[in-house]
Amino acid sequence: MSAHPHSTSRSLVTAALLAASLLPVMAQKTGGLGALVYNDYFGPVEPPPNDCNFFEVHIPDGAPRVRPVLQRLNPLITSTQAQVVAGAVLPRGYRQVAYSYSFNRLRLVFPPIYGGLFLVSSVRTVVHAGPTSAYPVASDRTVTGVDSVSFANSVAQRLTSGTGASAINNTWLVRNITTGRWRSEPYMPLTYAQVSMACMMTVKPAATPVLQ
Repeated sequence: MSAHPHSTSRSLVTAALLAASLLPVMAQKTGGLGALVYNDYFGPVEPPPNDCNFFEVHIPDGAPRVRPVLQRLNPLITSTQAQVVAGAVLPRGYRQVAYSYSFNRLRLVFPPIYGGLFLVSSVRTVVHAGPTSAYPVASDRTVTGVDSVSFANSVAQRLTSGTGASAINNTWLVRNITTGRWRSEPYMPLTYAQVSMACMMTVKPAATPVLQ
């Protein structure tokens, strides 16, 4: 029995819409015979981590071009973690906070409105023991020659009341500044570029001991 003409028409329309929906996740340049191809200048980029936002982006020669964005593998995974250490031996009025951060593939983490290639030369990560840069610095590290960084540490923090940068706070600021060279097109000169993210890290309370 042959297919009904209206059913065939609907199938073709559905197939066309499905194909069109796949186009944004492919690179936006066409190669020989109209085939879509990836390249480093127009291919997908990474969104910022779930607990971060772009704070300042300096890409002077970035061509305005919307690029496809890679999907997050797990939207529940964040780039920072912090928790009060249970049972830490400290003077009265202090707490111990263990924290860590991890940023990966930073050469691909920038707003998708730019077309070009980001060559990372250094990454600086500053952790503030509060929600703004006015709070004390828990750590300030710079690494060179890589585009992925991770670090874990713990700090003793004095418990104080009141307001301002001396007050205890369970929201910490993590600033990640990625610096390198940018090339908007092949054979174009390399120019200075910097991408900064502000990440909010929540200090979780100490874990409750499990009774055996």
